[in-house]
Formats: sequence, structure tokens, C-alpha cells
Amino acid sequence: MAKILIADDDPSILESTSALLELYGHDTTTVQEVGQIHDRIEEVGPDILLQDARMPGLDVDAFLEGLRSDDSRDLVVVVFTGDDEMRERLVQAGADAGLAKPFDPPELAALIDRLLSERKKGA
Repeated sequence: MAKILIADDDPSILESTSALLELYGHDTTTVQEVGQIHDRIEEVGPDILLQDARMPGLDVDAFLEGLRSDDSRDLVVVVFTGDDEMRERLVQAGADAGLAKPFDPPELAALIDRLLSERKKGA
């Protein structure tokens, strides 16, 4: 089981993704406001952050750079967006993985399992 923080401005995506991941045994927390993401990361201490790349008010490049510059965080970051080029660019910029939006639930579950497995091997 992993602690997963889901950040998206769409309440229906937050609700459905949270419910799906809880069915797979994960503990989820959601955040809908960009200004609350860092606070939630500090409060929850998630293993994985699922981050919508196009939240209003989010400079996702600066956000990723800020997360990666803090060496104390061992946080797996998955960005999701419908823009294939943006997704690839963000993975090159520091995200651990990118996922097409809308995503297929089994694909998301498999990706999380793979990332957690890779994290355990690297520990």
C-alpha cells in the first residue's frame, strides 16, 4: 500500500481516481487548489504524487524543478495530461512518469505498481 496524493482541478477526476486507487489498497489524499499542493505534500508525506499538468495557476516546469531541488524528498511524481508532447517534456524535466489523460484505470494501477517496485529496488 502506498500513500498517494492526487492533484487535479477537476473534482470528478479526484473522486474517481481516489476511489479506484483505494480499491487497489492505496491510501489517497486529494487536492484541488494549486496553492495547497506543497502543504499537502508536507502534511501527508506521500510516496507518489499524481499531478495534473494543466491545473489553473500551475507552472508545472517550475513546480517540478522545485520538487527535484529538495533532496530530502523521495517523491515519485506522475504527471498526467492529454498533450503527448507536454507529457514527454515533463518526464525529461524530472517527472518519473507521464500518463495520458484520460487514462485507463488498469494502466494507472499497473504504472503505480511498477513505480513502487522500482522504488523498492532502488532503496
